Amino acid sequence: MGKRKVTDKDIRSIEFAIDSVFPGASGEAAKQAFHVLVERAKETGKLQNDLNSLRHEFNTLKGEYKKVSHRFSKFRKLCHAMARKEIVDADGEPILFGDILYGEDGRAWTVLGPSSKRWIFVSGMNVDGEPVKQLVMTKWLTRTPCKAEEK
Repeated sequence: MGKRKVTDKDIRSIEFAIDSVFPGASGEAAKQAFHVLVERAKETGKLQNDLNSLRHEFNTLKGEYKKVSHRFSKFRKLCHAMARKEIVDADGEPILFGDILYGEDGRAWTVLGPSSKRWIFVSGMNVDGEPVKQLVMTKWLTRTPCKAEEK
């Protein structure tokens, strides 16, 4: 059965029916009881709307939690791989947090963390001397600085 909103016309029709059936004081008591039921129904409708809104927010937060949980699990696995020295640079040496490595252009990069076994987050200075954070492939990094002209 579908929901139908009670209108003022419906309420007036029911009040008329109560007046027709119950005479005098009993009719007034029946109308009063009817209006209490109408108010409770309105409150119930508001509570139902609030409940639906909370369900929607809960489902949204649950989805976000799953995404964050998956990303954290992946990052944790990569950190363990870094600790087991499975993530290596171009020379085959293990990369750890905080290591200073050099790119093909000779710039120094500080290791911030893994993104995958082939990519890591690094921080350093760009050519203008401004600090930057970016992803760099591990095969491009070495422990010894080399000049750009040698490559």
